[in-house]
Amino acid sequence: MLVATYLGKENYGVLAVALSFAAIAGYFTELGLTQTLVREGTKKGSNHNVIVSSFFTVRIILAILTIIVSIFIINFFYSDPLMRYVLFVSVIPTIVGAALQGLGTAYFLLIEEMKYTALIKAITGLTTAVSLFAGIIFQLPLEWIAPIYGVANILAGIVAYSLVRKRIKLFSGWDRGIIHHLPSFMISGLTVLLLAQVAPIIMEKVTTKGEVGTFSLAFKIPSLLYQVPGIVAMAFFPILFRLGNEKSWNEHRRTNTIQLKVMSFLGISIVLPLFLYSDYLIGFLDPSWDKTATVLKILSFLLLLQSINYPLADGLTTSGQQIKRTMSQLVALGVAVILYIILGREYGSIGGAIAAISTEATMMTLFIIFYRGSIKVLFDGAFINFVTFIMIILGSFYINISMHPLVEMVLVEILFVSFVLMVDSPLRKYIYSQIQIIRKKLF
Repeated sequence: MLVATYLGKENYGVLAVALSFAAIAGYFTELGLTQTLVREGTKKGSNHNVIVSSFFTVRIILAILTIIVSIFIINFFYSDPLMRYVLFVSVIPTIVGAALQGLGTAYFLLIEEMKYTALIKAITGLTTAVSLFAGIIFQLPLEWIAPIYGVANILAGIVAYSLVRKRIKLFSGWDRGIIHHLPSFMISGLTVLLLAQVAPIIMEKVTTKGEVGTFSLAFKIPSLLYQVPGIVAMAFFPILFRLGNEKSWNEHRRTNTIQLKVMSFLGISIVLPLFLYSDYLIGFLDPSWDKTATVLKILSFLLLLQSINYPLADGLTTSGQQIKRTMSQLVALGVAVILYIILGREYGSIGGAIAAISTEATMMTLFIIFYRGSIKVLFDGAFINFVTFIMIILGSFYINISMHPLVEMVLVEILFVSFVLMVDSPLRKYIYSQIQIIRKKLF
C-alpha cells in the first residue's frame, strides 16, 4: 500500500506486471519438482541426499533455460523502454533467487520441519519488503526500486541455500524418480501460478495501467494473507502423500478433512475484516485509490475459496488422481483468460475482481465433481466455519455498532473464533494438541 501510494497508479501498474512476470518465470525453475521430491522422499528406503541433489541439479538447469527464454520474451513482446528495463532488472534476479529459495522450502517440507520452511518464507518476505521500504525512505524512482527488489530475492535465496548445505550434501548423485510423471505435476503447478499471476499481464493489454495498478494492489492483499492458511497446506502435504503411498485411505481422508477444517477456519478469520472493513483498510491511501476498497471487498472471498480448494486439490494429488487436478486447473485457467479479457476490458479493476472469484469458484466446482467423497469432506471440514461466517456477515448488516473499526475488527474475530471453537469439538481438540506439542518443544 505504501509503495502504491508512493509510485502512483501508472508506475505501480508497471511494477505489478513486472512482479507477476517474475513470479511466473520463477516457477519455471520449479515445474512441479517439489511435489515429485516429496513423493519420492516419503517412500520407504529413500535416500534424501541423492533425491535432493537430483532436485537441485534439475532446478539449476531450469533456471538457466528460464533466464534465456525470459530475455527473448521481454525483448520481443515489450517495446516500452521503462517496462522493458523494469522487467529485466526484477525478473532475472528473481529467477536465481527462486531456484535457491525453492531448494530450502522443498527440503524442509520433505523432512517435515516446517519451522524452517516458514523461516525461509519470512526471510524472503522481509528482504523484499525492506527493499521496497528503502525505495520509499530514500525517495528512489521505480528504476532503482525494481533492481533492489531483484537483489533482495537473491539474498533470501542464499540464506535458504545455506540452511540446506548445513544438513545435506548436494551434488551427491542422481535419482531418475525425481522426473517420473513430472509433466503432470508441472502443468498443474504452472496453472496454479498462472491463475495467481496472469491477471495483471492480461489486463495490461485490455485496460489502463491505472486500472491494473488498482486491481493489483487489491489482489496482493488477500494473496499475501493466504500465506497463513497456505503454510498449513504445506505442512499437511507430505503427511497426505505418505498416507497415500501407504494406501491408508481412511486415515488419508480423515487427515484431509482436518486440513480443510483448519484452513477454512484460518481463511475465514482473515476474510471477515477484509470484507467488512475494506473501506477503512484502504483509507490509508490517498483519495485516488478509493475504488480499491470495492475491489478488495470482492477479492477478499478469494481467501475463502482458496482455503477450500487447496485441501480438495491436495486430496486429489496425494491419492493418485493428479490428472484430475490438472484437468480442473486447466479448465479454470481457460475461464480466467476469457473472463479477464472480457470483464477487464468492460469494467476494469472491478471486472478483474469478478473474474478472479468466478475462476476460483469454477475450480472448486470441478474439484468437488472429481474428488470422490468430497461432499463429506466439505461438510465435516468446513460446514461449521462457513455457517458461522454467514451468520456474522448477515448480523453486520442488521446490527450497527458505533466503535472504532479496529475495535470492531477485534470483536468480530473474537466472536468468530469463540463460537467455532465452542461448537467444533474436533477442531478444538486438534488445536489443543498442537499447542501441547509446541509447549513441549519450547519448554
